[in-house]
Amino acid sequence: MRGSDLFRELDREHDLMDRDMRPFVEECDLMQGIQVMCSIDDIWAPFATEYVERMRDEYGKSCIVVWGGQSPDLPATKDQRLLRLETKTRAIAEMWSQASLLVPLSAPILPMKNGYTPDLSSFWHLSGLFGTALESAALASRLSYPKHEIGVSLGDMVEALNAHGKQTIARLRMTVTKPEASRVEEAEQQQKKKIQGVSLELRPKDPADRGHSGYQAERQEDEGADDEMPDLDLDLFDLLGENSGRMRKRNSRSDPTFYTQILSRRGVARSDLAPKRSGDQNYASSRPREYLGRSIQRSYGIELGFPLLDSFPDIYSKGYQGEVKCLDVDTILSTDNTICDEIRLLKKVALFTVGQEDREGLGNSLSEIVDEYHEGWSSGSDDDDD
Repeated sequence: MRGSDLFRELDREHDLMDRDMRPFVEECDLMQGIQVMCSIDDIWAPFATEYVERMRDEYGKSCIVVWGGQSPDLPATKDQRLLRLETKTRAIAEMWSQASLLVPLSAPILPMKNGYTPDLSSFWHLSGLFGTALESAALASRLSYPKHEIGVSLGDMVEALNAHGKQTIARLRMTVTKPEASRVEEAEQQQKKKIQGVSLELRPKDPADRGHSGYQAERQEDEGADDEMPDLDLDLFDLLGENSGRMRKRNSRSDPTFYTQILSRRGVARSDLAPKRSGDQNYASSRPREYLGRSIQRSYGIELGFPLLDSFPDIYSKGYQGEVKCLDVDTILSTDNTICDEIRLLKKVALFTVGQEDREGLGNSLSEIVDEYHEGWSSGSDDDDD
């Protein structure tokens, strides 16, 4: 039985939204949205796709963010790899139209930098890597100011990433580093005082701008802003894996265009932080403006690092677990034109694995995704879709 058939059968018997979702939704005050963590390349991917579609039907105006994990790089036959690729392609094409944001997560593209030591064939190690990334990337939506004013909602982040059209597929990158000793001591002192983390924002570049709402952490929309984002170590966006071969090298861009980038920083030094002042404009009340041909950047920072539990896999530079209790994590969620290239390559490879009856419909869906990342940004050299 396929996953989609299983979902329909269970939904007929139990009404899964009534059984699984509605009791929690009814208890929520000011629900920001729904986050779905699922696999997109195994037997459960069709089940997850049907579930997301049912959520969209039930909660039409809600923000739905899907974190789509991909399987570890395990030994598999050619038929198994092709089936996994077809399943992933179908899941992406269908979730793209239903989810507010889809973030595919894969094992980092090799070679990895700075002594990261995950076993990429281990579900445990890979889930620890994904957990660090997605928990840190969505951190801004869980921060609150001292007076319980919401700093930024999940919908605000999604709206920024979609500011230039239906660009609902995002890339996630991450860097994990060992915190400085001074900040470790400071964090331990704060923990003893039971001070909960609050939303602290990066200082503005120009001290004279402090009296205005244009904090660097709040919003920066600048045509040449791409150079100001840090270069992170791990890229978790890889739809082709070992199937890419020379195709990705031939189609790679030396200078990608970023439409939107959202930087989240954990373990920011106190000297780099400034609390939001009561006289400043509430960030949640602002909405992103559309800037054709200009990139949007937003940054969020908090002093507390990512906690390392004893049971957490030893995947970040051997020896960290015994030395520190938390790590500094930087993540960037972005929409850029390399996603367009990746979807185009996925279309070329995956359509050969799909039956003739579904090939045209699936190909059209993937072409729609490519067009959303093309229009208004592409140059003449980017228009070759063959």
